[in-house]
Amino acid sequence: DMCILFIGNSYTFQNDMPVIFQRLAQENGISVEVDEITKGGRYLSANNDHEDPESIALRSLISENHYDVCFIQEQSVRPVLETELFLDSVIKTMDLLKDSCDRFLLYETWGRKEGSTMLEKIGMTSDKMYRSLFSAYRKASEATGCALSRAGYAFWKMIGSYPDIELYRPDRSHPSYVGSCLVAICHFCTVFGKFPEKCESLYLSERVLTSFRLVIESIPDADA
Repeated sequence: DMCILFIGNSYTFQNDMPVIFQRLAQENGISVEVDEITKGGRYLSANNDHEDPESIALRSLISENHYDVCFIQEQSVRPVLETELFLDSVIKTMDLLKDSCDRFLLYETWGRKEGSTMLEKIGMTSDKMYRSLFSAYRKASEATGCALSRAGYAFWKMIGSYPDIELYRPDRSHPSYVGSCLVAICHFCTVFGKFPEKCESLYLSERVLTSFRLVIESIPDADA
């Protein structure tokens, strides 16, 4: 079995996204086991706190398991407001897991939906927040050699091209079920290098799946 670890917060655990990913892999003939270290609002810097419960759980997992892939997801605003701390946290997380994981991938997140109180608080539009996030994740990618799983770009492109497909929960921040499916497919494409042939386990319409394919296959290598 392929073993994959997800480290993040509610943007990862919402709608059981790691399980969506697992089922998607399995229906495409790939046996996958998933573990996750997640908590709402969690920062990557908590991985260096030896008293943090999730940090303790993470150290236990990596002492007992070896992972083929680890997805790393930062709290959704920190890369914009505290880019250097974000970069430092990515590097330290990778250093912690270096003997327990073969491949690291950065899970690039998205801007809040227009009308979000967070956008007002930080003085940004959804578009500007996404571009700032991408800039920070690209810096982290360049500094570490990690590839990006460009869920943030997929959200941004979907909003512009298919605005009637709702990717957000009513809080204008977290992904809807459809949004989490988009993330899972982005992760699948990043790990396996192709769009999944079978997606029946997602229970999405053909139109939604076609839009996902068009958007994901348009993802550029370097610039959003």
